[in-house]
Amino acid sequence: MNSFKILAAALALAFTSPAFASDVKSPIIGAWRMTALEVGAAGNRQTIPYSGQLVFTQGGTLSVQAMNPDANAADTPYTTKAYEAYYGPVEIDDARNIFAITVEPLWSAT
Repeated sequence: MNSFKILAAALALAFTSPAFASDVKSPIIGAWRMTALEVGAAGNRQTIPYSGQLVFTQGGTLSVQAMNPDANAADTPYTTKAYEAYYGPVEIDDARNIFAITVEPLWSAT
């Protein structure tokens, strides 16, 4: 099964909550408002004008609801009618200020 590793180091987030003790939980744990999304490798990133919400849990899951303001934007493998959602495991690396998710397709085109 193919899987895609998505590194979200370039995801611009606006802090909306909460204030947890840094010695107990990662500072990214909580609800965040997405202000922009950049995809691609370093030096070759493309900005997508998304907005939405991300919720990181202490249990290691991430929930994302995101929307491109252009409702007529072309569908991608991850979007339908400019809407995208994700729920699943997340790997958080506070030392490098990144998080990563692995998206595995439910079906294959073969």
